[in-house]
Amino acid sequence: PAGAGRGTRVVKRLLLLGGGHAHVKVLADLAERPLAGWDVRLVTPYRRQIYSGMLPGWIAGHYPLQACALPLDEMSARAAVAFHQTAGSALDLQRNALHCADGSGFHFDLLSIDTGPMPALDRLPGAEDHALPIRPIEGFVAAWPALVDRILARCRRFELAIVGAGDD
Repeated sequence: PAGAGRGTRVVKRLLLLGGGHAHVKVLADLAERPLAGWDVRLVTPYRRQIYSGMLPGWIAGHYPLQACALPLDEMSARAAVAFHQTAGSALDLQRNALHCADGSGFHFDLLSIDTGPMPALDRLPGAEDHALPIRPIEGFVAAWPALVDRILARCRRFELAIVGAGDD
């Protein structure tokens, strides 16, 4: 670019928003093959990504939760990717900027979004009071053990209904 001095290295910024499956793959690939000339940052509210494919096995008691978790912070470090733990709150596409829940902000040349789905419980009457959504998974895994304990305190057996089946 004009104005760049001799020996000046132009760095582009790649922002990975969210720690979903695609970004886990990006981190693994970057650990093996770094992108020269790019500053890469992962912004996600969680230090780990619970692999959704193993979640039924955790619910059934076949796996400890840590066996289902991918450490995003450690994967980022191996890939030389800056890790910032917070949620994105707004995008300014005119300025190529992400505003975050913790008040921070990041500019980017290229943005990849892999935040995962969020349930629309308000569209299903009674769901907000009587359902435990799977997404975000961290909220589910935090609430599940207490729910099971509460149910088992009232009865020895119970039936569980699962509503939904992936993408809309």
